[in-house]
Amino acid sequence: MAAVRTDQSGGGIGSVEVYYIEKKWEEGEEPFRQQEQDLIAVIGELLSTYVEKAAMEQARKEAEEKFEAISRSAQDAIIMMDSESQITFRSSAAENTLGYSKKGILGKGCHLLVPERYHKTIEKGRKKFKHTGSGAAIGKTLELAALRKDGTPFPIEISLSSVRIKHQWHTVAIVRDLSEQHQGRQQLMQSEKLAGIGTLAAGVAHEINNRWVISVPTSIQ
Repeated sequence: MAAVRTDQSGGGIGSVEVYYIEKKWEEGEEPFRQQEQDLIAVIGELLSTYVEKAAMEQARKEAEEKFEAISRSAQDAIIMMDSESQITFRSSAAENTLGYSKKGILGKGCHLLVPERYHKTIEKGRKKFKHTGSGAAIGKTLELAALRKDGTPFPIEISLSSVRIKHQWHTVAIVRDLSEQHQGRQQLMQSEKLAGIGTLAAGVAHEINNRWVISVPTSIQ
């Protein structure tokens, strides 16, 4: 006899076979009473449930390992927050970007990562996000200011998305430090500004020189 259980997709996940070896039975005879058959079926159900849970747990561990590998190799910081805006995950790059260790940031509110001027907007959006997983910033890439652990502000590019885990909405943020880009942009603007001043000064000097040349014969007369 075999007790078989199917998973949610309708496919079989295994079988349990039980053999009665104390006596040879003639063809057509049934070695197990109905009560024994029911017990075997229950045993098969329990075993298959255990196997299914073990497979799901293995799949979960493999998914976590893949996510960890991706987050470790990513140059941008990856941060995950729950529906209460509490930080539940941060990648290795986040420590270099923000200055917080893993123990120093997990369980903390995301408010400490941004200037105070953003706090009201975050709180307002959190209430809607908690129930719907949507918000004004979800699915967008924005340029904002962030705070390092020592309180130093710096420019960032942040991409936000939502994911549902255990019936709760979470936010996944990918954060890129724009400090070098902004510094290069400022240097370019400064160079362009100095070049403009130089051009203006050269033009003024040329104008003054022309006037001086024209005025010399007049003064001699």
